[in-house]
Amino acid sequence: MNLKSRRVWFIGIAIVTLLLFLIVTAPVSDKRRSGSTFSRSPDGYGGWYAYMQQQGTPVQRWQKPLSDFLQQRGNAQRSVTLLRISSDPFNSISTVNADQEDWVGKGNTLVMLGVGAPVTEAEFQTAHATPEGAVTIATTRRHVSQDQELLSDSFGAIVWQQEIKKGRVILATTPYLAANAYQDVSGNYPFLAKLVAQEDNQVWVDEYLHGYKDSETLAQ
Repeated sequence: MNLKSRRVWFIGIAIVTLLLFLIVTAPVSDKRRSGSTFSRSPDGYGGWYAYMQQQGTPVQRWQKPLSDFLQQRGNAQRSVTLLRISSDPFNSISTVNADQEDWVGKGNTLVMLGVGAPVTEAEFQTAHATPEGAVTIATTRRHVSQDQELLSDSFGAIVWQQEIKKGRVILATTPYLAANAYQDVSGNYPFLAKLVAQEDNQVWVDEYLHGYKDSETLAQ
């Protein structure tokens, strides 16, 4: 290999290395920030995260793959609640898989906001009275089944619950249940707080879902 070819080779390696570095260290896209507790935008959950801190129920942020959480937190002595919030209302979180069901069955709680459901003739923005206050919802999607309804109207459930052995799964058709846009609505923040903090569970939120990774995960 002559000197000119060697220079071309090294320049190519340098460019590829730089591109990989930029991909790994690039900030999370605005789209994926939707639903994140790091976000202060209207569709973020930074306000609700701060609210939980003030209420004395701190929420811990998980920044590793979900499979790691299910494995590491599967046999904890204290029951755990994991909150997962979809970042895309048009590409909802999938239904609960076998590994998640096994984790829930041990006595844990999985809360999933932004689960797919049929579009109905309900008005897009509706207000619902709850013991925690008025809850404003912005979606026409409703779920209809024999599951226990936690928030609903004549068109079906907006938030509902499924029991799996010792644990339970709570699902909602909207990813914006306690988004920053509703910080001035009386019931949205406390309603979600009640869902995740029942039975004095340790509360975690999946930030890996929104592209955030801790230093160990980045190193790997």
